[in-house]
Amino acid sequence: MVSCNWSLATAADFLASLGDEHGTYLSLFTIMQPASVFALPLVDATVHKCGFGAAFQCVNGLTFVYILIKLTSHNLNVHIVTFIMVAVVRCYLFAVTFSFLPRLLSPDAVGKGTGFLYMVGGVASFVNIPLNNMVLHTGFFPPNLLYLLLTIPTTLMAVVVQLTIAKEDKDKRQKQQQALMS
Repeated sequence: MVSCNWSLATAADFLASLGDEHGTYLSLFTIMQPASVFALPLVDATVHKCGFGAAFQCVNGLTFVYILIKLTSHNLNVHIVTFIMVAVVRCYLFAVTFSFLPRLLSPDAVGKGTGFLYMVGGVASFVNIPLNNMVLHTGFFPPNLLYLLLTIPTTLMAVVVQLTIAKEDKDKRQKQQQALMS
């Protein structure tokens, strides 16, 4: 969530640093964000065929690739791919997270859990303020590298989610089998 906020908040300056003098690419980036809704069938298919863990890994993988492109390419035309990727990442992030919350929390706690999640994401996004100030002295490379490296712990977290779900499902099946036998 924080890296998405970083991309949204710094898009104008980042693209200008690559030569988008008239805001043409910024307009493309902005227009593509609501189009994220078109990725919902892909998200749905991922969750149903591969599970929540794999869907969270899609968020991590797409985030890793779009930040890697930001780090390695100065070609504005190449960055059009990242515009699409950011939109798809946001779709995956929000759709998967808010679909997973009811599985994680009791029905009467989902609203509070959602509020807590937004609060944590909002507070964590304050890290973008010093990173934005850093850009004035170092350019975008260090903050983008930081966000690239942060995909490592989130990838590990998705593995934990995947393993936990698999264990819970196995335990549930065993209990059902035991109930049928007794």
